[in-house]
Amino acid sequence: MMKRIKKQNGFTLIELMIVIAIVGILAAVAMPMYRGYIIQTEYTGMETAAFSYKSAVSDCIGRKGGVLDGCNAGIGRIGGAIAASDAVNYVSTLSVANGIISVDSGDADVGTLTLTPFVVGGVVKWTVACSVGSNCADAYAVEEAEEG
Repeated sequence: MMKRIKKQNGFTLIELMIVIAIVGILAAVAMPMYRGYIIQTEYTGMETAAFSYKSAVSDCIGRKGGVLDGCNAGIGRIGGAIAASDAVNYVSTLSVANGIISVDSGDADVGTLTLTPFVVGGVVKWTVACSVGSNCADAYAVEEAEEG
């Protein structure tokens, strides 16, 4: 009688270990990149919230003849302040005091965004400051594009 050779079914242990090692390496590379995208998304959400207040503050400054004092949250066309208890995506708090818009993300990696108005020749211009400097590079690019 002839011996039957049993056909191998499935994967060997070494093949499975190689696949697990490859998946581990890919995950180690992908996770930091994914966190970077999350930070960019949160920062963009903060900018969007701040920019919606920006036009109302500019309007307030224009109505007051270039004076920043009194352009606060909840006054005139400027929306009310956003508190931590409010459910706003990517924004922990937002305040407007004398035209200065401050937005806090509640995330140390994203930080805070501050838009400060100043008047030049009757035109309201804005400076941008961030507590996390790498986030501000994008904000300055947006400001320059708006002015150009």
